[in-house]
Amino acid sequence: MSDAPSPPPQSLAVALERLHGMALAQLFGGMTSDIHGADPSLSQVNTLFQLRDHGPMSVSQPTARIGFSLPATRQLLERLVVRGFVVRAENPKDRRQKQLALTHTPSPSSSFRP
Repeated sequence: MSDAPSPPPQSLAVALERLHGMALAQLFGGMTSDIHGADPSLSQVNTLFQLRDHGPMSVSQPTARIGFSLPATRQLLERLVVRGFVVRAENPKDRRQKQLALTHTPSPSSSFRP
């Protein structure tokens, strides 16, 4: 066991906050400043990853990918739309369906995969 003193909890919190910011910058490029202050839930971040990796999709597609019920996914997506992370638009191939997409395109240099 080491007799070295433990760092104060505040310094650990600051270090984790910096790491969080760097991870967001790698993952989302131009959306970083928007996401960083918004404290998205893990489910919201997972949904943003799905949209980043798979492009525009219908409401049912992230429902299957994240394992939530359709009503729960609709609520989650609505929060992302209201916060400005996701846009909802008419599907050009089927006007009865809505498509969801990220509002900002992540940087092409974003090579990190969740």
